[in-house]
Amino acid sequence: MERAPEPHDLLQIKFFVRFGASRRLTNRARYDVMALGYEVDDVVDCICDLTEADFHKSEDSRDFPGRRLDVYLPDYLGKKIYVKLDLYDDYVLVVSFHREGNPG
Repeated sequence: MERAPEPHDLLQIKFFVRFGASRRLTNRARYDVMALGYEVDDVVDCICDLTEADFHKSEDSRDFPGRRLDVYLPDYLGKKIYVKLDLYDDYVLVVSFHREGNPG
């Protein structure tokens, strides 16, 4: 049986997200954030509050061949949020940020 891939380093993710030049959001993620009535600061706060218990799975990316994306399901401001992200050498890409079960 194949072992599930390990998630990216959560401390490194939080470090990059905290500093604006080291985080990027896809256009879809930006749209999702606005649809929630949130701002980028909410994305930062939510991701910086992630714990290992919020980790859901790692999966191969369909849109970014060769990349592995981590999915987290934290509670943030009373809502269960679906956060999908990728860790690069010098930044974090937030691919999705929406209510769980409601992709935008």
